[in-house]
Formats: sequence, C-alpha cells, structure tokens
Amino acid sequence: MIVRLKHVKRVRAKGHTYWYHRITRERLPDDREDRAARVIEINRTLKGTIRKIGPGSLADLIKQYKQAPEFADLREASRRQYLIHLGTLSETWGSQPIASIERKHILALRDKYAETPGKANHLIIVLRIVLAFAMDRDYRRDNPAKDIKKLKMGPGHKPWPDEAIDAFLASSPPMMGLALKIGLYTGQRSGDVRAMSWHDYDGEQIKVVQSKTGTKLSIPVHSALREALGAQERVSPIILTTETGRPFTGANFRHHFGKAVRAAGLYGLVFHGLRYTASVRLAEAGCSLKEIASITGHKSLAMLEKYTSDVDQKRMAGAAIHRLENASRTKNGKPR
Repeated sequence: MIVRLKHVKRVRAKGHTYWYHRITRERLPDDREDRAARVIEINRTLKGTIRKIGPGSLADLIKQYKQAPEFADLREASRRQYLIHLGTLSETWGSQPIASIERKHILALRDKYAETPGKANHLIIVLRIVLAFAMDRDYRRDNPAKDIKKLKMGPGHKPWPDEAIDAFLASSPPMMGLALKIGLYTGQRSGDVRAMSWHDYDGEQIKVVQSKTGTKLSIPVHSALREALGAQERVSPIILTTETGRPFTGANFRHHFGKAVRAAGLYGLVFHGLRYTASVRLAEAGCSLKEIASITGHKSLAMLEKYTSDVDQKRMAGAAIHRLENASRTKNGKPR
C-alpha cells in the first residue's frame, strides 16, 4: 500500500534528489523510512495550525515567526526542536490573542507539563522568544514569559562507569563500539559524532564544527581512539555508517546504540552521558575547566562545574586533610 505524505517537496539538483517539508522548509532524510517518520512527526506538531488563523492570535504570530529571518537563521537541529514546541503552543493557545497573554497563563502552562520539566522549560523558552518577536513588531509592549522560573530538573544524563564501558565494548557491534570511543575521547554530542568524516581526521587531530553552537574545535586524538580508527575500514567518507555504508540518521543511531546498551545488560545510560564521562575523566586527570572546554566545546563553564564538582570536591578534601595533618603535628612529630 502506498501512503502519500502531505507537505513533501522533492528537488533535483546536481544529480541528487533532495526532500523538503513545504511548510517548515526543513530538509528531510534521504532514507525513505526515516523521511516518512520525520514528516509524520512534523505534521503531528503542526496539527491544528494548518487552518485559518485569525490576525492577532498566537497562531498568527507563530506563523510570522516561522517565516522570519530569526527562525531561518537557526541551525537545523534547533529549528526541529522549536517546531515541536511551536506546534504545542499552537495546539494549546493558537486562538489566544497575543495581547491577552499574561504571566499567570504562562505559569499555568509550565505547571501543566511539570511531570516532564525539561519539556516544560523548553516550551517556556520558545514562548519567550516568540513574545520577544512580538515586542519587536509592536504587538505588545512587554514579555510576560521573561524571568519565569525554570522547573527543577532531575539528575540528568548519567556518566558511564568504567565497568559499563567495558561491558558495552565487550558485547556491542564494532560500529557502535567505535561510536562509544569517539564520544568518550572527544566529548562531542551524538549529532557531531555522526557527522565526523575521514577528511576531518589526519591521524593526529580530528576537526569538529559543532552543529549546536558553530564552535570550531581541533581535538588531539587519544591513542585508544587512534587505534580504533586505524582498525576501521573506510567504506564511506563518513566515519560511522550503517551496514549498508550510509550515514546514520539521528533516529537510526539512537535505535542501534540503545539496542547495544540493552544487549550489554545496561539501563539508564545514553550516548550523551559519554559527554559527561569525558568531562569527568579530564577533570580527574587534573585539567582545568578551560582545558576541558577546549575539548568538549562547552560554552558554559557552569555546566562543566556541575559535571566535575564531585572530582573537585574529592581533590580539595584530600588536600585539606593533608594540610590539617601537617599542621597538627607537634615538634616531636606526633599528632596532637
């Protein structure tokens, strides 16, 4: 049975076929199944917004925002995330007049998603951006989403213990094992790891342009990672590939990596936790926060402080007790 997907545009250029979503202008995956899944997801987030939109409504404002340079200039990954939250806002408040939105309404919206604090916080961030866009266009004079307190998050992504890394490497397919080592020794996000090419690697350094921030990094390759890369057959310009030699999509990579995690008998561990683990290992080696950031590309040292606080506490506590013991000795060398 052929399923026709709405809002898909096909473009042929330079001997290659590209696919785009007509409304969001997002480039879609080349793989047919991944493309269908992404189109269904986008259309679901747009449900309720593809209808007659009243002027002055939040839905009208969101429509203008998605057509503006402010949205077009976002990186592709950010646009995808924004679209999800913009879809939620349109479904929830689409007919709401922009001028009638008050702080109490925004707090109620945040609290509605309290069981998923990450989603709630990101939803308010996107709403704040949209309302700032409204202020710039004189739809209202204030931004009631400004300074809304974030909900407390859970512990976040767990770092990988050494025994978990050993168990994963012992049971995982070679490509997933290589993915883990790249994440562990570069501290990069999964999207940037998936995008790494052999052209970026010269045998000593690997170059990265982080998709989230645009930060350019040149990372010296750890000997363990250099050995793993040297043993990998180069079947594609991209380092990490599927069994058919094609680059992983985000969903496909999460599926295969998660499957390998479960096959190793591990639970509660995800790829992003390797970014945490890399930061902790660098801190344990005595690296400063700026040195760690030169590898991981963190813009916020506060996040690195969160990652490395336990390491710093243990190091400082050890130094403090050592000083106390030295200060407590009497002239004859006995403790007081």
